[in-house]
Amino acid sequence: YMEAFSHPLTKVAAGSRAPQWVRDGKNWILRFDGVNDYINFTRETFPQGAFTLRMEIRPEFSGKTMVLFRHFNYFLGSLSLFIRNGKLYAVWGEKNLKSYKFATGLAVTNGAWNDIEVKYDSRQLTFTVNGKSESFPFSGRAFAFKSAVFGGHDKVEYAPDEPLVFFKGDLRNLAISHY
Repeated sequence: YMEAFSHPLTKVAAGSRAPQWVRDGKNWILRFDGVNDYINFTRETFPQGAFTLRMEIRPEFSGKTMVLFRHFNYFLGSLSLFIRNGKLYAVWGEKNLKSYKFATGLAVTNGAWNDIEVKYDSRQLTFTVNGKSESFPFSGRAFAFKSAVFGGHDKVEYAPDEPLVFFKGDLRNLAISHY
C-alpha cells in the first residue's frame, strides 16, 4: 500500500484492493467499493511545483469524510483532497511539516457525475467543482517527491480531525499535469 517499504497497510479490510472495471453506457469506468479500493501512483507522478489535478467522479457518500486523492506516504507530500460534509476540502503539507487546511463551499453532488479540478500556480490554489470555483492565496512547496493515491489511505495525519473512509463511487477520468 502506497510504498510498502515505508508505510505498510495496517487498518484496511481484507480482500481485493483494486477497483472494478464496469460499463457505464458506452464507457468503461472504475468502481470503488468504499472499503479498501484505491489506485496507487509512483513517486514522480505528482509534481512538486505547479500542477492541475482533474477528475470526474460519481460519489456515494454517507456523511463521513471521504478520501479522494492524497500525495502522501509516511509524511504528506503536498495535497490531500476529501469530500467533507458534502463539500470539497483539502489539506496541504510542507517541508517543515506544517499543514494548511482549505474548507471550500463547493458542493459535490452525491450520486451524480462531478467535474473536479484543483489548480496550483505557486501563488494560489484554485478549486473548481462543476464549473464553480474558489481560490485561496497560497505559496508553498511540496515536502518531497512522494507516491500518491486515489481512493483511500489509512493514515489520519494531515487530514480533517474526524475518521476517514475510502472513496465509494465511480471514477470516469483522472488527469495530473504540470500546471
